[in-house]
Amino acid sequence: MKRILVILLYVCSVNTVQAFDLSMESYDKQQLQTVGAVKNSTDPAVLYAAANVLWYDSDFQENVEQGTLYMEQAADAGFLQAIEAMGDFYYEDSLIDADNKKSIHWFEKSAAKSSAYGYYSLATIYYEGGAGVDADYKKAFDNFLKSAELGNDSAMYDLAFQYMLGEGVKKDNKKALYWFEKSAELGDVRSTYQVGYAHQFGNGVEQDCAKAIAIYQKTFDEDEYIRSAVALADIYYDNRVQCAEKRSDYKKSFSFYKFAAYNGNTYSKYQLGYAYRNGHGVYSDVVQSLAWYSLADEDGYDGAADAIREVKTNMRSEQIAKADKLKIELEEEVY
Repeated sequence: MKRILVILLYVCSVNTVQAFDLSMESYDKQQLQTVGAVKNSTDPAVLYAAANVLWYDSDFQENVEQGTLYMEQAADAGFLQAIEAMGDFYYEDSLIDADNKKSIHWFEKSAAKSSAYGYYSLATIYYEGGAGVDADYKKAFDNFLKSAELGNDSAMYDLAFQYMLGEGVKKDNKKALYWFEKSAELGDVRSTYQVGYAHQFGNGVEQDCAKAIAIYQKTFDEDEYIRSAVALADIYYDNRVQCAEKRSDYKKSFSFYKFAAYNGNTYSKYQLGYAYRNGHGVYSDVVQSLAWYSLADEDGYDGAADAIREVKTNMRSEQIAKADKLKIELEEEVY
């Protein structure tokens, strides 16, 4: 039988004494010890550990709020993890309304300690804007660059996109590719895909179709990366696509579209509908076609509504009913 411990802790904060009660919480022994350790310590690491228990394992708001006091005390003492936790708290915490000005205050302190995460978080806030802060692509670029130079692969990826799109910096596909490659070296599959895309379309590098296809295949085989599956599907399906074979391979394209569609890719849902409608890589099946077109339409895919009307003109009412039933079944399987 779990032992119920009643602990009443008193904490001095901003010249007030606040009491909070853990008696109704379902903490285990270790969690109670972690929170109780604050009683005899001012170590910011101890405050940080207690704050995390109170934040993430409490059922009662007064204890969550006490966690915030502990976290802020640890942050004020210069404890980096607590500083960044406070930045995250004001950026996106569900317990409060976001306040990006306060978030910036904490992430600037984090960046001052040469934290790649601090710079990255500042960049994200300035890139997105909102919650009291205007979007500023130049500030975003500057902070993504500092974070990237400190080794943050996500910052490298976002920095590359700013170079590719010319946001906050002059457009430069070669520099974009450089940062995509640096990020890919650190294992970021999104960046690896972008390196393949650059070679497919000759963005910042001479077009190399064999390399592009090899990269797409590698990221699909190793990571089941959906965008790589879609890229390969398009290459095998449409001989007008860059790097496509002279003759389409509908069976290969169908398998890639199917994988992507079952993993939630809206475009691939539409393409499956088209493949079933026209017998591309699979036997023609208007019931399957209508079901997949309908799923794409639910996702808001442009053109799906017209495709639905067209395929229905060649269907009997019982076939339409089967398609409606199939759509419901597919909704249980498709992410």
